[in-house]
Amino acid sequence: MENYENEKRNKLGGGIITLAVIQFVTNGFGIIGLLMMMFGDEFYKSLGITVPPASSLIIDLVFVIITIIGLVLILLKNKIGIYIYFTIIVLSIVSTTIFYGFSITNILLSLILPVLTAIFIYKKKYLYFE
Repeated sequence: MENYENEKRNKLGGGIITLAVIQFVTNGFGIIGLLMMMFGDEFYKSLGITVPPASSLIIDLVFVIITIIGLVLILLKNKIGIYIYFTIIVLSIVSTTIFYGFSITNILLSLILPVLTAIFIYKKKYLYFE
C-alpha cells in the first residue's frame, strides 16, 4: 500500500501533461508558421501582408525550440527545464515587445499557459525541488 502511494506521489499530474501537450501542438503550428513566413515571404507580400524582418522570425523560432526543450525537461522531472521554460517565456515577451511594440493584450494572452503551468508545477513542486 505504501509503495502504491509513493508511486502515485511521484507521478506527474494530469494538468502538467495536458498543458505540455497543448503547448507542443501550438508550438508545432508556430514553427510551421514561422518557417512559412521565412521561406514564403513573396506569397505574403503578394497578399499585401507585411512580413516581419527575418531576424525577428529567427529569434522567435529559436525561442519556440528552446521552449519545447524546456517542456520536455519538465516532463522528465528535471529542475533545469523549469528555469529554461520560464526564462524563455520572459525573454519571448520582452523580444515581442521590442520588435512589435507594447500590447497588454498580447502580453496577457502569452501568459495564460505559462501561469497555468506554474500553478500545476507548484502543486507538484516536491518532484522538482527535493
